[in-house]
Amino acid sequence: MKQKTWIVAVILSLGLTPAALAQQDAGKAEDKPKPEAATVEEAATKRNVQEESSISFADALSGGDAAVDLRYRYEFVDEAVFANNGKASTLRTALSYGTQRYRGFRVFLQAENVTDVGWGDDHNNKGFGDSGNGVTDYPVIADPPGTEMLQAYVGYAGGETGVRLGRQVINYDDQRHVGAVGWRQHWQSHDAITATNRSIDNFTAKYAYLNRAHRIFRDKIDTSSHLINASYDFEGLFAITGYAYLLRYDQLEFAGLSRNTVGAEVKGSRPTGDLRLHYEFEYATQTDAGDNPVRINADYLHVEGGLGYRGFTLRVGVERIGGSPEDGQFQFVLGTNHAFNGWVDKFLSTPTNGLADFHVKLDGPLGPVRWQLRYHDFGATTGNSRYGSEFDFQVTYRTAWSQLFGLKGGVYSADEFSSDTTKIWVWTQYSF
Repeated sequence: MKQKTWIVAVILSLGLTPAALAQQDAGKAEDKPKPEAATVEEAATKRNVQEESSISFADALSGGDAAVDLRYRYEFVDEAVFANNGKASTLRTALSYGTQRYRGFRVFLQAENVTDVGWGDDHNNKGFGDSGNGVTDYPVIADPPGTEMLQAYVGYAGGETGVRLGRQVINYDDQRHVGAVGWRQHWQSHDAITATNRSIDNFTAKYAYLNRAHRIFRDKIDTSSHLINASYDFEGLFAITGYAYLLRYDQLEFAGLSRNTVGAEVKGSRPTGDLRLHYEFEYATQTDAGDNPVRINADYLHVEGGLGYRGFTLRVGVERIGGSPEDGQFQFVLGTNHAFNGWVDKFLSTPTNGLADFHVKLDGPLGPVRWQLRYHDFGATTGNSRYGSEFDFQVTYRTAWSQLFGLKGGVYSADEFSSDTTKIWVWTQYSF
């Protein structure tokens, strides 16, 4: 019976449903896959084309958009400090419904389920409470099973201002500081009020007040945090973004996460002949706040440049994330940290002596396939320690019916930090 359940789950995750087969010929191919952390809310907003004045309240409720998102993934981890290799087979299902707008208001609901469909005892799932499997002699694969409401908010749009109240996913910029952690099967969301204003040409201002965090481990943390983000786009040159993230955590065991981060980023690209130049510069400073028992006075610097040519892009950069025993460590408490500093996830938290990451990124097409290569050389920002190096790769293919298939891997070679680790992922994602 367990084997049959696993087979059915994989078939569903592969999109081999009657609806998927019907769309196979009519679906359109996409040149570029959607970002992994993009929410399926896109499907629930695209049909709001009628004039609001012509829609009744009942029509707004019943005439909305429903969406289903399926993502099956197999993950393998070979970590030198464990005698056993980690294996996980999980299916993420997200069901969403968004009403049409009525007098500017709209309701959006999204439920999320993560199901273990194999090897549930062959990894430490890092789940909180009843969702944890209690396994400690296997590597961590942080995808605890369970069902919960990922998003449930009321939104209002009037003129150039939008406001949302309720549980919601929040993604700012490239998600370095604030994101949904969308690579994991359970995403991060917040009970919050958020506002966005675009009343000035090329200028966007965002604000969020966070009341509770729902983390990827399925724990919930009370908070009273403020997020401020404003950007101006100098068209054809670059965009400049300034931000202040003022985090406060009320529970004593999480007080060490309370900190103020203030910074700015300049990011842009422009064509020059057959080439496209890419450039990015970001600097931020972080200090302790609230009841944080640790003194923090650390800086963050990211510089990156690159060239694009006929679909291929080469980028070279360095990140310096401050850290020392005396001044604490700069941490990305709300960030989608998997996307940075190596996909093997050795540096989700900044080491005691900080992190210097020299990296090279190469992306390109191979017919309908998109591929990515990454190389990282890691060291300390305080002292002369060389932590290790990492090579990552990813290959994705999107079918004519918009189903995504992916193969991804990373190999971390340790010198003076952690241990040798190899990770492999195989996944497929389909939305309808």
